[in-house]
Amino acid sequence: MAPSHALCDHQQKGLNGGQFNEILEERLKPLDKRIQSLQNREARLVRLYTFGEFDDDALRIEKQAIDAERRRLEEEKCQLERRIEVHNQCTASIEGIQQFCGLVSYNIRQFSFGEKRLALEALQIEVWIDGDEATIEDAVPVDERHIVSGAAKGNPPHDFLL
Repeated sequence: MAPSHALCDHQQKGLNGGQFNEILEERLKPLDKRIQSLQNREARLVRLYTFGEFDDDALRIEKQAIDAERRRLEEEKCQLERRIEVHNQCTASIEGIQQFCGLVSYNIRQFSFGEKRLALEALQIEVWIDGDEATIEDAVPVDERHIVSGAAKGNPPHDFLL
């Protein structure tokens, strides 16, 4: 059973969990700076208004523009933070899947031929051997609505432990 069927997008692209998190967190830094810049701009605007440099209408227009930009930036920041959280949950799940697959692989080595055949049937895995080449097709049910499937080819006995 290969955990590669359940890898997250960032792992399939060759990024490890830390690199992916760093990329997302680097995207947060400019957003925080821009939000802080808007707060500074708003404070300057209020100061200028108190000195009579802006009238009520000009203040209202500027304040609306600042608020709209702040909402957009905070929404973008919130989306990035959600992606980081999802990534962290995905990484934890991947580690669990890899540990489970390692345990299953270890335990299957202890099985008799008949027990291995039953395990393959239970996991809906088909093995086709054609001369020196083997093809493994699988459809592992995750739940009733989702099926994880895939195929692998190789030359037995080195590529596959059956």
